[in-house]
Amino acid sequence: MDAHPAGSRLGITRRAALALAAALTAAAGRAEEKPSATPEVPLWGRFEARVVNETRYANPFTDVVLQATFTRPGGGTVLFWGFHDGDGMGGQDGRVWRLRFMPDELGEWRYACKFSDGAPGTSGTFRCVASGAGPGPLRADPENPRWFRFAGGSRKRLHGYYYLDFWSDLDDAWRAVVEDVVLADGYTLVMPMSYVRGPGTVGECGQPVQRTYAWDTIGDKVDWTRFDLATWRRLDERLAWAADRGLAVYTFDGLFPNIGAKVPPEPEELYLRYTLARHVPFWNVLWNVGFECWEVYAPEQVKAWAARLKALDPWKHPVTWHDQGYGAQLSADERAAWSHAAPEADYGSLQQEFRTARAAYDFVAGSFSGKPVFGCECNWEQLQDVYGKPRTREEVRRGIWGVGLAGAISLYADWTADYDPTQGKTTRRYGRGKGRADVRRMHDLLSRIPWWTMAPRADLVPEPGPVCLAAAGRRYLVYAERGSAIALDLPAGTYAGEWLDPRDGAAPDRKPIEPFDWSGGVRRFPGPGGPEGGGGDGAGQHGGGPDGAFQDDRALYVWAVPEAARYFPPPESRGGWRKLEKPEEVRKLAGMDPERLEGLRRWLLESDERGFAAVVIRHGHIALEVERGNSSRTDARRVASVSKAVCATVLAIASERSQRGLAPRKMRFDDPAFDFIAWAHPLSDPRKAKITVRQLLNHTSGICPEATGAPNSGTWEYVLGHSGDARTEKLAFDPGAGCGYSTHALHHAALACETVTGMPYDRFAIEALFRPLGIERWWFESFEGGEKHGRHPSHGMGMPARDLARIAYCMLRGGRWGEEQVIPRWFVEETAAPTHAVTGPELRFKIDARTFSHGWELPAKLTGGGGRSGGEIPADARHKPGSGGQLIAFVPSLDLVVARQTGSSGDWKFEEFLRLACQAVAIER
Repeated sequence: MDAHPAGSRLGITRRAALALAAALTAAAGRAEEKPSATPEVPLWGRFEARVVNETRYANPFTDVVLQATFTRPGGGTVLFWGFHDGDGMGGQDGRVWRLRFMPDELGEWRYACKFSDGAPGTSGTFRCVASGAGPGPLRADPENPRWFRFAGGSRKRLHGYYYLDFWSDLDDAWRAVVEDVVLADGYTLVMPMSYVRGPGTVGECGQPVQRTYAWDTIGDKVDWTRFDLATWRRLDERLAWAADRGLAVYTFDGLFPNIGAKVPPEPEELYLRYTLARHVPFWNVLWNVGFECWEVYAPEQVKAWAARLKALDPWKHPVTWHDQGYGAQLSADERAAWSHAAPEADYGSLQQEFRTARAAYDFVAGSFSGKPVFGCECNWEQLQDVYGKPRTREEVRRGIWGVGLAGAISLYADWTADYDPTQGKTTRRYGRGKGRADVRRMHDLLSRIPWWTMAPRADLVPEPGPVCLAAAGRRYLVYAERGSAIALDLPAGTYAGEWLDPRDGAAPDRKPIEPFDWSGGVRRFPGPGGPEGGGGDGAGQHGGGPDGAFQDDRALYVWAVPEAARYFPPPESRGGWRKLEKPEEVRKLAGMDPERLEGLRRWLLESDERGFAAVVIRHGHIALEVERGNSSRTDARRVASVSKAVCATVLAIASERSQRGLAPRKMRFDDPAFDFIAWAHPLSDPRKAKITVRQLLNHTSGICPEATGAPNSGTWEYVLGHSGDARTEKLAFDPGAGCGYSTHALHHAALACETVTGMPYDRFAIEALFRPLGIERWWFESFEGGEKHGRHPSHGMGMPARDLARIAYCMLRGGRWGEEQVIPRWFVEETAAPTHAVTGPELRFKIDARTFSHGWELPAKLTGGGGRSGGEIPADARHKPGSGGQLIAFVPSLDLVVARQTGSSGDWKFEEFLRLACQAVAIER
């Protein structure tokens, strides 16, 4: 093959350039392997084909192009290209090319590819399926363009962490940082440095940065026409790893950084095409052309790069360039030339440091130009005085709230750089920031509300200082740095709310404001915990004190109480749940997309072959009900581990009653559990005396985890460790030292309930929970025992899907049913977070231990361990899956309940049901 001619603008041969410009046509070819079965690829996932070209090229990166045509299931084509991949394992030498693609339409796709010099390629088909679908690339939300929405229709609040070395760390340190800091703190975006920094580049403190370079080099000489394939393989693997865990990736320095060796003009097109061929089929990419561009480049050049990216990218990932706050040294015309309002930019990326919420809020909100805004370099906590701007925890907290309530993507940085000049080595540390926990608190609180419906509204707060994010007339979130009260302009209506403490570890962290009627105008909310009392909107003393009043800064969340929240269904024998049948009613009254619900119906019917009954309820209306063999009204079949959430809820009611003197024994969740289980004495393991009631419910007791393989049912002698079976006799670990999913522990909880209430567990559950909620059908499991142990109900039970939904609906309404507080509010609130400090995987299912709360679980905290992911599920969701495809769940931020009952056993895609239901919620303005 001919080498590329000198002076070639693209750095590829004229023959290859002409071939790229021509229409790509399908051609038969050979692939190294052709599987007999049609491969399946998830929607917005990645299809990949490996193609071998036996031709020897002087430079395979420039001498030939792998051209491809993908034909959609519904007709139409997408033109794309492949890339040279050396030996396919990161080695430079080899004859392997790869073709990657991201299908965006369900059904069977056809593809064909060939090389621009006529060398054969390959052809074939693959099927795009809904199972395991990714979210798709980000787009400005057409309903509220301050925010991003995924192309697949789902939403997730983007919250970034600056992990400089995500691309470059060569050992497993990167994985530990992402798992222990980024994922643990709920970040949904990671920001590394650019991968095009080359030899001789210096970074913080003047130290050399670790070499991570896109191009092949010999010494300090760069070959701009060849790519370093070991580096690209590492980038591929980490980008895929992030995508599998729901992390978007924004590269800080961008494609054309302003430090280090710069890409010369000639190979720019080659570089862009190679980057896109490898990385554009990943949903989680956000393109950044470069950072602090105006220091080095002309605006025309940067916009030309951005426009080229947009033209080449078939999936239109969002494109931006990073600024430096458009510093005072720029004239008004220069600032206008660099503005993200330009059509080449899809979102803004801002830099300016802030120490107060109002300063951050005003700058970020003022930078909005009808597109999402990224507060990229607005909340960097400098633990070392690198830039002369050290930050305190309070400054970080105030700045991050200002950015968040300005309607922007937030980002936090807390790295330290320890440089050893004797070895020329830098060690960076992450996750040690003073403000780290407060930043996590801000994201957790904001993620629990429908942020995508809201926008900055400083005009609704008539007094200077506080900042406000609001959907006027519906919901308001206000943050104040100082002051004992917050004033808010509200239209007439009925409202409820809560005070939120932005500081991690603050107690109490939240105090409710009971529903109130308002005639309209400015209402003043005194700080919590003061003489108006009751933890409502009573006046508080600024600075707080031993009475638990919030100190200094606080947040106020107020929402309109809709008519739907005042609805509670009568028992099924008296009409039951109200149900919507017509698509227009589903859209208007339930606020759900009928087409997406129809897709969910099909998914439910195709997800397995079991008989089942399932319901999706929003705003108190059944928007979807699907039955196959089972009746959602009358089939009270076994619900498996869903009964664990029910048992924990019943035990909370027992605890609350006991504290009010309405039960024979007083009991709190932190009390020793075996003080209430007389049948277990003498204890088969002395460590059982240290187990708390709380640990029975959150799987940290050590009692016979399911990982031991022990049967989950038997006699009470067996369950309590008196039968000689070592698995129930001895704890698997010290209480609180591990996480092992334990059905046996919940059996113990049922016995504790019996002691506290003075009645068998089933009778108390019926009297205290089922009857108040209008539940009419149930079934309980009981175990036999000898003379000492006797016969008692366990926590196992059965219930129809519609009645299961009543329990979730009561939790959704803060534990209230009509005018009665059936479930303690404190229990509902505590289930929103892990109720233990154990980290790492659970013993049997290998999912993150932090998904477990009081009997309920937190699906949004599932990060792929054990094959389960909570991606695209709101952070405030609680659910409880059970073997056989049973599920009960509620999502406060969406006013959503789902339930499914089968009576069977076996695995099922629990989170997919909840995820698809959440995605069917239509935005409310």
